[in-house]
Formats: sequence, structure tokens, C-alpha cells
Amino acid sequence: MASDLSTALGLDIGSRYTKLVELKKSSKKIELVRSVMAETPQQSEEIPAFIRQFLQRSQISSSTVVWGLPKSHMALKYLQLAPSEPEQIRKVLESEVQKLLPFPPKDITFCYHLQKKLLNKKAQILLVALRKDLLDQYASLLRQGEFETRIIELSPLAQIDGYLYSYNPASKDPIALMDIGATTTTITILKEELLRFSRDIPIGGDTITAAIKDKLDLDWQEATEMKERIGVVLGSGETDETSVEISYALEPILDQLIIETERSLKISYYIDHPDLITPQVLVLTGGSSHLKNLDKYLEKRLNVPATRANPFHRIEVPEGQGENAATWGIAVGLALRGLLEFPITFNLLSDREK
Repeated sequence: MASDLSTALGLDIGSRYTKLVELKKSSKKIELVRSVMAETPQQSEEIPAFIRQFLQRSQISSSTVVWGLPKSHMALKYLQLAPSEPEQIRKVLESEVQKLLPFPPKDITFCYHLQKKLLNKKAQILLVALRKDLLDQYASLLRQGEFETRIIELSPLAQIDGYLYSYNPASKDPIALMDIGATTTTITILKEELLRFSRDIPIGGDTITAAIKDKLDLDWQEATEMKERIGVVLGSGETDETSVEISYALEPILDQLIIETERSLKISYYIDHPDLITPQVLVLTGGSSHLKNLDKYLEKRLNVPATRANPFHRIEVPEGQGENAATWGIAVGLALRGLLEFPITFNLLSDREK
């Protein structure tokens, strides 16, 4: 679908920061042209003007943008259905959509992806549903300015695309991607290159910053710097007064993160997929995943090997670009989606049911 493009932009509008990545494809490699970040306005009415100005001042050479729609804006469900004609499948999915979103049918749009057929001849289907007015707002915004938007992708899928390109995992065992952002942590389960489960947890880097700020009576900037310098000190053996106070502040937050992550990896996962095993590795991504000792802490508490992903692992990066690599995971995946083919592809601009 995107093989005619040699350059593409990935635009990730996060709750705290908006990230833009421009990638260039040649016959032998993919290289990073530029990566740009700016703070996202907190007032939604300011975002259209912000995006136009952000794209214009980023000095990009490509005019083709791939946007990511956050998981919080949609509902996802994994289904197994008996073989049916497309019209019958559509009727079943319309019924499922009503269970996912409490809105009249005329206000909902959905699309689906037939992932593969199982040995029992049932079809694996990934269903995505969201409000029409929300998608229309995005589409209207994209028509403004001088940039061509070919694709609106799901951010969890972009994260998967980036991981698949970077590491090309050979194992058929489930893998859990843990995207730790500013306000939300998204757990996405990947098995045999297919998305099997995704869930948001309302805990992120800002939650940790706020706890440090309140405990030590600091301003936001001071608390952020303290978080970056000390990281996760629970169980690290640090005994100085500041580390002990931070441990007390973070303990209830990290306990809740562990509980919700375990629920995602085990309980919620088994409800929908009783035939599958628990993920065998936890891959950390997102801007807050780089915190010192966080990988070791999660690995110890969850008893699952934890590793940090680098979305630039197979991408040629110019000197001075691509710092804090995990921050760029979704934006890189979106740009790759504009250049390459992947096992699961959605385009909410063209795939939605009217």
C-alpha cells in the first residue's frame, strides 16, 4: 500500500508532548531524517493551530503524514467468529460495537481486521470502534494546511510495527509491550505478530512526578529533575534520606501499577484468550520507560524478564538525533507504516464502516 513512498512522517500527539519523526527509505536502509518534539497544548481547541504551526516550523521535506489515534479514543476487541459471508460478519460486529460504546449506532464508526483463520476454522478478528464525530474532527484537521494525510493508524499498532521492524522476533510466545507515557501506561499483547489484547492503565510519568512533588514539597520542575536523577529506588538498597522519602512516595503508585499490569498479563488476558500462555517477556517503551531501575523493579515484581526497546535499533540515526529513543516509539512506528507493509494494518480514513 505504501511502497510508492520514499519518505514519510509519523505524528504522535501525546497527552504531554507531540512527537514528529521523518524517515527516508532507500533500497538498502531506512534512515532518520529528523525527530522533533513540542509540548502539546492542554486546551483541545488550541490543537489545530498548534499542529499546523508545528509541522510548518519542523522543516520537514516530506508532505505525507501518518497520524496515530490514541488508544483512549477507541474501543478494541478481539473476536473469534465462525466462517461467514462479509455481510453476516458485519451484522455480528454491529452488535458487538453496541456493547463496546454506549452511543446510538448512527454515532459510531468501526472497522475490523481479519487476522487469520484458526485450525478450528474460526476467524480471528480485531474490531475497532470509535465515535464518528471524533474521527471527523481528526479528518477535518488533517485537511487543513499543505500536508497530505494518507493514513490514520491506531497508536498501539504503530508501537507493534516499530517493534516488529526493529527486532523481528522469532518466538511464537506472547510478548507484552508496556508503553509508559506521561499520564497513561498501555499494555499491548502481541502473539505471532498479531495484536491480541490492549488495555490502558491511568498511571504514567506525571503520576510519579506528582508524588515526588507532594512528598518533598518541590515545584514541578524540581520534582521532574529529582525523578530523572534518582529513578525508581524501591528495593535498590539506597538508604539516604531523600531516597527513602521517595520510596515512601512511590510505593503505593508502583504497587497499583504492578497490580494492574498483572491483571493485564494474566486475568484480563485469560478471560479473552483462555488457550494462550502468559507473555514471556515485557518490553518497555514510551517516554517514562527510561527511569533508572524501572526495568529491574518490574522484572523482580512481575517475575517476567523486562527489557527496554529502542525503536531506532535498525534505523540509521544521524549524530545528535534520536536521544531518549524510547520516547519516539509510536512516531517511528507510524512513519514506518507509511513506508512498509505490516501484518495488521488499519487506516481509519478509508477502512471505516459508514
